[in-house]
Amino acid sequence: MAETLVSGLADRAREILSRSRIYVIRTLEVTQQDDCVVLRGNVDSFYHKQLAQELLRGDLPSVEIVNHISVVYRHRDWWDEIDPQHRPAQATTEAPAHRIDVPATLPPTPPARDRRKVK
Repeated sequence: MAETLVSGLADRAREILSRSRIYVIRTLEVTQQDDCVVLRGNVDSFYHKQLAQELLRGDLPSVEIVNHISVVYRHRDWWDEIDPQHRPAQATTEAPAHRIDVPATLPPTPPARDRRKVK
């Protein structure tokens, strides 16, 4: 009975992750080494990495989980939202820099008012 439980750890872990609402967690690779479950794949944030591990830990508390998930920040190109036919000829893939002009000198700070009550 215990051997059957150990042999099905990867399948059980895949089933648990497949119920996640987060797509990237459902796509993780799950393997089994001896009596450990090994997670591999790429996610967008450390939150998703930790969440995948904790989902398994909640349902498989006595199983060792080896987390080899990589966090890969995917920068979304702002031109992806624009049809290629409408892109300017000299368009770059970098988003325009947002600039705030601050005057070189700021106006003087008004003197503090005396807030004590006068009797």
